[in-house]
Amino acid sequence: MDLKEAKALLEEHQVDNVRMIIVDINGTPVGKRLPLDKFYSVCERGMSFCSGIYNLLGDSDIIPELPVIGGFSSGFPDVVAWPDLDTLRLVAWEDRTALIICDMRQPDDSEIPYDARTILKKQMAELNQHPFSILAGMEYEFYVFKESSESLAQKNWSNPATFFQGPGVYSQVRSFKAGFFMKDIWQLLARSGIAVDSMQVELGAGMFEFPIKEADPLTAADQAVIGKLAIKEICHHHGLLASFMAKIHPDLEGLSGAVHHSLIDPDGNNLFHDPNRPEKLSETFDHWAEGILQNLQDMTLIFLPNFNSYKRPLPGCFVGNSTTWSIESRGTTLRVINFDPSATRIENRLPGADGNPYLVLAAHLAAGLHGLAQKLSLRPPFVGADPAFDTLGRDDVAYIPQSLGSAIDRFKTSDRMKTFFGEQFCEVFAAHRQADLERSRSYVADWERQKLLENA
Repeated sequence: MDLKEAKALLEEHQVDNVRMIIVDINGTPVGKRLPLDKFYSVCERGMSFCSGIYNLLGDSDIIPELPVIGGFSSGFPDVVAWPDLDTLRLVAWEDRTALIICDMRQPDDSEIPYDARTILKKQMAELNQHPFSILAGMEYEFYVFKESSESLAQKNWSNPATFFQGPGVYSQVRSFKAGFFMKDIWQLLARSGIAVDSMQVELGAGMFEFPIKEADPLTAADQAVIGKLAIKEICHHHGLLASFMAKIHPDLEGLSGAVHHSLIDPDGNNLFHDPNRPEKLSETFDHWAEGILQNLQDMTLIFLPNFNSYKRPLPGCFVGNSTTWSIESRGTTLRVINFDPSATRIENRLPGADGNPYLVLAAHLAAGLHGLAQKLSLRPPFVGADPAFDTLGRDDVAYIPQSLGSAIDRFKTSDRMKTFFGEQFCEVFAAHRQADLERSRSYVADWERQKLLENA
């Protein structure tokens, strides 16, 4: 889309403001609202924006100083937001409003090496050197609570009232009861150019799932950011609160942000499928999948970026936490779905709903392309047990880091991560997550008092 087409779209629908979306390192959309005349000017000249967004933690607390970025010592100078007109869309859940996602650049127009969307675009440039493309579909789980931010704050953010009581996975009765906002979600997202593949009630009380229809990785990440934002805002319209926090309560299931993806040739043929090989999986699949498995432990910090994230991949929770793959097992990290040759794909079940979709997809591209370049031989599938409980004596099964601290250590000492994403990004991301870890360590949870206050 060019600026002339953008003006025609906005004027046709009587839009009077555009939400400028910038995605921070956490994957959180921040930004400004602009009237149309200012938006048109920004499309041609860019918009200055405080670089402090890269120092933000998930709750908008600010990290005083970070390597490469700086902080208070440098005064948080401006960077420049450039609207990506290809992402312009109407906001169907808000009157006379559009939104657009921005690319971020330095004032001299050089790249920002720690910007997540930039990291994914660089991996897309690597991908474009090959005679195939990738289709990726993000599949998110979320909880809906009969709460607001204000009501939860009054309860000190504890014991949120779930939309349903108890589990009810796939329940059609519950789907009917929740239909008033479920329909709003997929219909309003569709009107905003985001196709939801399906929607269902999930295992946890008040838990839902929405897979977004597959697209190229950049589009998939953009749609993930907008989709999560839309769900929160649509639920707010209904007096409800939606959350993508990885593990909200010990009695509630964790929330995943699973990634489905496949390779496609220029004629639309699925390159993971080969009818003449075992399990009908191609050599291309072998190399790609092994690339992900060999880098899984180093990339865990991207898939599980928060202190809370590591409370989710526990044995028996349908979350892969090991360097394993299988045909159709929800216990392994990589689940292969191959009943339909045209839709043969990998589902990575490790990423949480709290991950940054740009970084999550960039990690898949980098690791998969590495596997192809090195022609890595794929280890055998894992069959016969849940690897979270039993490795069956296999020496090629390793577990992911079990805490944020160990994931940070693994990430920042990985030469391959520096090769994939650049030394500056790795230094910034590790330090950003380390700051969050140190902050998390300073808090005392209720259960610690329950267990130790009297008995220690």
